[in-house]
Amino acid sequence: FNVSTVVGSAGVIHAVQTSQASSTNLVANDYDNLSFTSGGSVVVATTGVKSIQLTNLTWINLTGVTYLGLIEEHDQTNTDPNPSDYRFAVNMSENATEGNRPTLTIAYTIDDGGIFILQ
Repeated sequence: FNVSTVVGSAGVIHAVQTSQASSTNLVANDYDNLSFTSGGSVVVATTGVKSIQLTNLTWINLTGVTYLGLIEEHDQTNTDPNPSDYRFAVNMSENATEGNRPTLTIAYTIDDGGIFILQ
């Protein structure tokens, strides 16, 4: 995913499972349809492209749509942030610039020892 703004010190973003109603449209009720179980995280201190390595590969739907979301550490742990803490903006799937939208890249090892990358 692409972080476009960082204010303050570093923060942590977690990958979580979501269950939005549609794979093509977001609606207001989708914002809280998520798990608070972290599937991997990354410290965000600077702008630019960031990666999270998923710790639970069963979250990837091999025959349909994989629903993943990103939440900040304070949301994930349900703790109040200090008002002077960091803030950052992350480009999501609705971003008008396709290159700024997050992507899912899958890399796995083939039986003969080669690596296959699916993006």
